[in-house]
Amino acid sequence: MHPVKTSVPTVSVAILTYNRTKELRDCLYSLLWQSVKPFEIIVVDNGSYEETEKFLRSISEEFVKAGVAVRHVPGRHPRLITAARNVGLELANSEYVLVCDDDVEFQTDYVERMLEKFEKYPHYTGLQGSTLPHAPRKPEVFRKRVMNAIQRCFFLSRSDGHFQKVLPSGFVTMGAPRPTPEPTDAQWLISNNMMLKKLKTSARFDEAIVGLGLDDVQFGYKLYLSGTAKLGIVGDAKIKDKHGSTRSSDHSRWAGLLLYNTYFFFRYVYTGKAFQIYAFVMSRLGLILVNGIVPLFSDSDPKPLLGTLKGLIYSWTKLKIYVQGTAEEVRTTTMRLLGYDRLQPKKPETPKAQVK
Repeated sequence: MHPVKTSVPTVSVAILTYNRTKELRDCLYSLLWQSVKPFEIIVVDNGSYEETEKFLRSISEEFVKAGVAVRHVPGRHPRLITAARNVGLELANSEYVLVCDDDVEFQTDYVERMLEKFEKYPHYTGLQGSTLPHAPRKPEVFRKRVMNAIQRCFFLSRSDGHFQKVLPSGFVTMGAPRPTPEPTDAQWLISNNMMLKKLKTSARFDEAIVGLGLDDVQFGYKLYLSGTAKLGIVGDAKIKDKHGSTRSSDHSRWAGLLLYNTYFFFRYVYTGKAFQIYAFVMSRLGLILVNGIVPLFSDSDPKPLLGTLKGLIYSWTKLKIYVQGTAEEVRTTTMRLLGYDRLQPKKPETPKAQVK
């Protein structure tokens, strides 16, 4: 007879937050209400000027009574996202660590479902759940199909059925799980809900990457390339992702995306094949089309085109650094080019007292 397993594996949660107390609250309580509760929640606060620490102290007793410890850990800079994620990974004290953002909410059985998959399919090192779909308006459905066709032709990131992989251009496809009990294999995982077997991986995020970039793609793809890690998507572990309405559309985001695509392509994807260079160049033309020509037929924001052009210029003039430079050189160059080195948390102004 096999011994009956009575203990539940422990789970640490590492949340990255910055000035989103309301979203953080919703995320935390969705974890508190889990059918299988996490052992601890580590909140890495990346330089918020909001009173995040005070808020966490106010709810700490409630969470402790439920058996969940909540820790507040200061980060270094709002744009040093990969460094903050690594802090969470290093501080986690459980068998599994769930890496997530502050603007996701988990269905009540999310942790339970993920642990079930790890137990039933132990060859997986990392898993991600599935995002509950948003209901698009009818005009958006046609536009989305047209954009997806363009993205496919130019090797750009896109949704692609059940395939979550890295393209020869260094961009990616985002896939949905197949309707099967076993997780759907993937080449990378989304960092807004990524659960890892802590004892099976010592992998860390590449700290050359700053801002909103390809941090999760690099992390997962490096694991995939190692040949020792298997990654997958779980269909019945659901999250609600609210970042679609709040994600930055300023030019620095698009410029940064191109800079890190250049870095990621030459460091992790390029193997000397001519077709890869072709796909890489075509993706640049595709971004100009998507962000420049297509918006001419609508009232779209011009910032993505401005960012794309800046990214093309920056990545060409600094190509040697992104191809051969050290992590520190890549990080400091990107911070300077995108103006992140001048960024300081902007505190809200204190109302002046009226003089009588």
